[in-house]
Amino acid sequence: MTQVASLIILAAVIVGHLVLVRALLNRGYELGLPQRLWQALVALLVLLALAGPVAIVWLVGLRGAAVLRGGAWGDVPFAWMLYFAVCVAGLLIGIGVMTGRAHFAHVAAQVSSSSKVLDYAQATSNPPPMKGAIGKLARLPGNQVFTVEIVEREIRVPRLPRQWDGISILHVTDLHMNGTPDRAFFEWAAAQCAALRCDIATMTGDVMDNFEVLDWLPTTLGAIDAPLGKYFVLGNHDLHVGGDLMRAAMARIGWTSVAGRVETKEFRDARLVIAGTETPWAGELPPMNGTVESIEFRLLLSHAPHLIHWARRRGVDLMLAGHLHGGQIQWPVIGPLAGGRFHSGVVRFAADADARRARARTDGTAALGLPPGDHEAGAAGVNVMARDSRPLPPVPPTEEIARRIRLCRGDACVALWRGG
Repeated sequence: MTQVASLIILAAVIVGHLVLVRALLNRGYELGLPQRLWQALVALLVLLALAGPVAIVWLVGLRGAAVLRGGAWGDVPFAWMLYFAVCVAGLLIGIGVMTGRAHFAHVAAQVSSSSKVLDYAQATSNPPPMKGAIGKLARLPGNQVFTVEIVEREIRVPRLPRQWDGISILHVTDLHMNGTPDRAFFEWAAAQCAALRCDIATMTGDVMDNFEVLDWLPTTLGAIDAPLGKYFVLGNHDLHVGGDLMRAAMARIGWTSVAGRVETKEFRDARLVIAGTETPWAGELPPMNGTVESIEFRLLLSHAPHLIHWARRRGVDLMLAGHLHGGQIQWPVIGPLAGGRFHSGVVRFAADADARRARARTDGTAALGLPPGDHEAGAAGVNVMARDSRPLPPVPPTEEIARRIRLCRGDACVALWRGG
């Protein structure tokens, strides 16, 4: 075999190795591990991602069998050959998955989509202060941490009660308030949310990373009002800081916790059922069965989007979630670092005979489900998602603050308002 062919094979193996590491990272996001264990797992996976290609090239390409220097592949140890086969298989599966996502990128239920980006410094003529280590990262070129992106999507919703035509939901998630951006930025962002005048306000976790910013709540999330109520669940960062204290602080500014609970509200001769969960990090799943009354509309709040499979079995109409931050980092060609198809955007799922509606994704997610057999939905569910707020260094993507979902019947639209 020529050296060029050997180089191509090793390159494919290395890419497959990275695909496998990313798959493990995606799985780790769903486990609800303790913070220190999760940080150790991430460090290990990063080490594997960096050290794997070096080891493959050095131990097989240049040393040992030295296939890049004219050596024979027959001299490569069996263990290496076995792992290479796994990597190549992972690469082929990854190509198939990416091809499939591209093919199903358009969802028939989505009528239209538009977006705009607001820059805090330009809007306020007040350059944001950048303090500490995060502030240093925020100075890197290409950073969008002080911007808010607003995205509106029109999506057909077939099961919304007819009398609720035009009802709106504000979805806020993954603010990760910690000092940078500062209080003024989040007050400005909250003002953009409040100006939307939504009927319902929701928060799906990771409000803050430390209690030093606890007094920011009254002038940020506390400034948001909604006539049908404000509901929240906490995320893993909130729970690591202190779940009970966070819930009490949110309650003082008028937000209702639905973690492990079900709240009902009668509205225009129909019933809004709002449930929430903070699993897998804390608490229990809400007590919901799969029997849905004709006058009910079920809304689930979850920090973890992968719980959509549970939600589907419980007849949930709409699931809102966060956690994945738009995939953390968007790589050219290969896409998001984490989250897979759940990282953001709109996704179509295959119809399920046992689930009438609702599928969502992971992190930064609003999922909208449609009944199987619905032509507009392509006999499938629909998932509307957006990126979460706090990216991995060194260059964070747009700072996501919130999104508004307007549910309509007939032409049926869902307006997704999201800040980065």
